[in-house]
Amino acid sequence: MGKVVQIRDHRSKIREQLGLSTRLANRLADAGIFTLGDLLHRSWADLDNIRGLGSYARRDIRGALAAQGLWLPRHTDRPVPEQHTATNDERALDIAVLGLAAQTVRTLQAGEVNTVGDLVDLNRADLLRIPGVGPVMVREIKAGLRERGLDLTRYYGFMKPDAPVAGDASTTIEALYYHGHLSVRALTIFEREGITTVADLVAMKPADLRAVRGIGPITFDVVQKGLRRLGFRLAGGR
Repeated sequence: MGKVVQIRDHRSKIREQLGLSTRLANRLADAGIFTLGDLLHRSWADLDNIRGLGSYARRDIRGALAAQGLWLPRHTDRPVPEQHTATNDERALDIAVLGLAAQTVRTLQAGEVNTVGDLVDLNRADLLRIPGVGPVMVREIKAGLRERGLDLTRYYGFMKPDAPVAGDASTTIEALYYHGHLSVRALTIFEREGITTVADLVAMKPADLRAVRGIGPITFDVVQKGLRRLGFRLAGGR
């Protein structure tokens, strides 16, 4: 019975961290993604393979990540960085053994982080969401972990695309989105349609873009303005 409770607790973690629906959190949990840290080890290509994760679910995930300044790469093209894994004995230790200030310990305990295991399962973004934890406290915590050869969970494939360069048609649609030139709705639609670069987009005529399912007047205007900021227009557009 205890095992069932544990599974439910795991499944609720990412829901609480990102504000996702229970249904979406369960879809991710079925794929072994229980926490924000688990998700940040994946790419959008990985999520494509999750059964039942459609365009609306992807839009919700992307929006929830973006709201916290987080993102995922389109593909994972490098290995997971090596990181020492805490032993069971180390995980069971109280966080007080890290030599942290009393206020830091109380703040972590208030956030239900009581053991070294609780702590190393988190990444920096997780920590900063605990009320009272700021950059200075994060540095203190990381220093305490390093003394024992440990660290917070690292982001994998967690890299923001380079800022779009005016006139560069090879710029990806993801880069447009992450730097504020497209809405999450437009990005989701373009991914569904296989439109991956600015070159793909500007090859379309205004009538072609309006004919794409999901592109209404507001989204159309957002796309037009985003392209103009980079010196582009739709084919035949003014």
